[in-house]
Amino acid sequence: MNEKVILSPELLEQIIYGMENQGEIFCLDIEKLTVIPKNQKEEEDPEELRYLSLPRWTPADGYNIMERFVLSLNNPLYRNRLRAILHSGKGVFRNFKDLLKEKPEIEKLWFHYKSKELRGYIQEWLDSFENYRNMMTLGEAKETLEELLLSDFLFLENPEHHRESVLTLDRQVLAEAEENLPPELRSRIPYYRPMGDSSAFIAAESPERELAGFMIYHLVGQAAVITNLYTVPEYRGLRVAEELYIQGEELFLNRGVRQVSVEGIPANSVLNHFFTGNEYVPRLITYQKRLSPEY
Repeated sequence: MNEKVILSPELLEQIIYGMENQGEIFCLDIEKLTVIPKNQKEEEDPEELRYLSLPRWTPADGYNIMERFVLSLNNPLYRNRLRAILHSGKGVFRNFKDLLKEKPEIEKLWFHYKSKELRGYIQEWLDSFENYRNMMTLGEAKETLEELLLSDFLFLENPEHHRESVLTLDRQVLAEAEENLPPELRSRIPYYRPMGDSSAFIAAESPERELAGFMIYHLVGQAAVITNLYTVPEYRGLRVAEELYIQGEELFLNRGVRQVSVEGIPANSVLNHFFTGNEYVPRLITYQKRLSPEY
């Protein structure tokens, strides 16, 4: 099935139920467009082209939606009462729902707000999957591109003639990552480190000797930390980033590296499918909280 997945109200409801269910792990069956328990899959699907793990969702994510909803309320009485519940620290979810039932009009606003927020979040997740599936199902064209990568592209370790371009693009990625942060936090992003003296990189060079992409990393004992894996826009869709990683993994093995960590990959990046498909496990969770509506 290669048709675009349409997020119908029924499918949205199933996905939300599976995300919020803390007692069981669910996945989306792309072929049948239904959500099922992960242990009921009919076949193996190592590339996640049929069974797609639902996006991660925690009580903290639900709390953040409630907090944003409260900030959006125009009713000062219920806004203050709901805010007090959020800051009470006890029975927050139950007390929040009970209070909403007192005022059906506000309860309807809550259901509409929550559905709109989750629909946007889930649609981004599905769009990421569509990009991944298109990349993985190129058929003969995919094989041709892979051969092009292996035979005509060069993968070079620390080439001096590309260093300045890599440094510039690396700073650009950092600038984009910090664009929506308050100014006083922009110099202290914990999950992304720009390229420094202790860093090394592998560059992908096109047949025209242009920089097509790069992977920045540094070694700490028997561990490697990848801090940026980037493809120049005009070369995206050719699996440059994946080939950079493959080349890097071979290099790491030759250097005696026993563990690899990846930092700074956005939540909706197509590379997340690649890393989870290669047995990477998410380890770092970043929490954010808006204390003021101007941010």
